[in-house]
Amino acid sequence: MKIAYFTNTYLPNRYGSVNSVESFRKELERLGHQVFIFAPNHQEYQDENPAVFRTFSLIFPIKRDYPIAVPFWKKVWNRMDELKPDLVHCHQPFLLGDAGLKWAKKNGKKTVFTYHCQYEKYTHYAAFLPEKIAKWYVIRKATNFANQCDLVISPSNSIKEIIINQGVTTKIVTLPTGIFWKKFQNGRRAFIRNKYGIKDDELVLLCLGRIEKEKNLLFLAEAVKRVMINNKKVKFVMVGEGSLWGQLEKIFDHPKLAGRIIATGLIPPEEVQDYYSAGDIFLQTSLSETQGIIYFEAMASGLMVIALDAPGARDIILNNQDGILVENNLEKYIEAINCALTDREKIKRLGAKAREKMKAFDQQHQGKRLEKIYQELFIQR
Repeated sequence: MKIAYFTNTYLPNRYGSVNSVESFRKELERLGHQVFIFAPNHQEYQDENPAVFRTFSLIFPIKRDYPIAVPFWKKVWNRMDELKPDLVHCHQPFLLGDAGLKWAKKNGKKTVFTYHCQYEKYTHYAAFLPEKIAKWYVIRKATNFANQCDLVISPSNSIKEIIINQGVTTKIVTLPTGIFWKKFQNGRRAFIRNKYGIKDDELVLLCLGRIEKEKNLLFLAEAVKRVMINNKKVKFVMVGEGSLWGQLEKIFDHPKLAGRIIATGLIPPEEVQDYYSAGDIFLQTSLSETQGIIYFEAMASGLMVIALDAPGARDIILNNQDGILVENNLEKYIEAINCALTDREKIKRLGAKAREKMKAFDQQHQGKRLEKIYQELFIQR
C-alpha cells in the first residue's frame, strides 16, 4: 500500500503530532508499506528519508521553530501524480492538509484525518484575531474538514466525544499513538541524577514537554513551589524549552528553592528515557491534550503520574491504580503531590502497574491496528 502523509509540522520538531507521524511511519514501513511525507521546509535541516517531500515555508514570527507551509498546490499535486498513492492521510485540517484532501477528492482516493489537536486551545498564537472569533473559526474549519474525509482517527475517547459534540459526523475510530516500550526500560537513572547532583535520598518531581501557555504550566509551577517549600528532600526537573520559562522562573524565585529547580532545556531525543528514569513522580497539568504521549512514556518508564482529570490523562490513567487524577483545583493538586511524597511504597507500586499497562500500547501493536484500519477502509463502499 502507498500512503501519503500531509503534515504541517515535522522533524526536526518533536511535537506530539510529529512523534505520532514518525511512530506510525516506521511501523507501516516495517509492515511493507510505502509512506510518503509532505511537510514544510525547515532551514538547515536535511532529511535522511528520501520519501520526505518538503514544501516552501515561511517563518512564523511568534513561533520561529514552527515554519508555516505555503503549499503550491500544482507542484504538490504533480508530485502526487508521480507517486500514485492509494490513500491520503492528513494530520492537520489546513494548509498541507487542504492540499492532500483536494488531491484525494480529485483523484477518487480515500482520505483519513487524525485529530491531533484541540485547535481552539491554541488560538493565543493568532493574537491578531479576537479570541471568540478565532475559536469559532478553528472549530468550524476542523469540523468541516473532518466531514469531508472518509475516516477520522481520534487519539482518545475524550477527544472523540468532544469532536462529535462539535459536529463531526464522519466515522471516528480511537487509536492512540504507540510507544517503543522497550526503550523506556533501559534509562540511565544514576547518570542523570549524578549529572545534576541529585542525592539518592531525594525525590524528583519531573515534567517534560514544551514550556508554553497551552500546557497550563503556571498552575504546575505554583503547585511545585508550595510543595517544595515544605519538603527539603525534593527537587524539580523541567525538561524542555519554550516562551513561558521566564514566568516560571519568577514563580520559582524563592530562597528555599535555590539550587533545587533544574531546567535542562532541550535534550537529545536519545536521552529522553534517561530523564524519565531519573524521576520519581511525573507531573502534568495540561488541559489541552488529545492523547498526551508523555503520559504513555512516563508510565512506561515506571513513574507515578499525577495529572489533572482532563482529556488524554483520564483516558489512560486509572485513578489510584496506576496513577493519580486530580480535579482542576490548585489546593487539591498540591495535596495530591504532598500525599504521594509521604508514601514511597505507593509511588513504586503505582509506577510498576503503569509500566506493565503500557506494554499493550507498544508501537508495533498500534501500527498493526492502523494497517487494519486502512485495509477496512478499502472494503467499505
